[in-house]
Amino acid sequence: MSSPDQPAAGTATPRRTVLVVEDEELLRAVLCRHLVHAGYEAVEARHGREALKLLKAGRAVDLVLTDMIMPLMDGAELVLEIRRRWPDLHVLAMSACTPAELFRFGIPHVDGPFLQKPFTSQDLIAAVARSLDPAA
Repeated sequence: MSSPDQPAAGTATPRRTVLVVEDEELLRAVLCRHLVHAGYEAVEARHGREALKLLKAGRAVDLVLTDMIMPLMDGAELVLEIRRRWPDLHVLAMSACTPAELFRFGIPHVDGPFLQKPFTSQDLIAAVARSLDPAA
């Protein structure tokens, strides 16, 4: 018999959900495909405003994977809003620019995990896993 804290034998562990915020459609689709292949559920948003709309509507996610340079609302603005409204929500930032280059473009440094583009699918999955469980 299982306790309320432990699933019954044979019960599948719920999939963790990653909100992928990326303005480049092809890259967003590839990222989602890699995440799904690795056992995650992937939800898509084209920019920060769309991501916030999903979160405000109550879409449950475990991690927000966000590009830093996007139209309408960049990743730094999105991360600051997430930290303000949902401080326990995990965030993984990504960009082709280094943090120093982002700063020169006027995008402030966002504390937390950062994934430098280009990266492999293995790099992506490892970074997502570390971001979801920083103690591991």
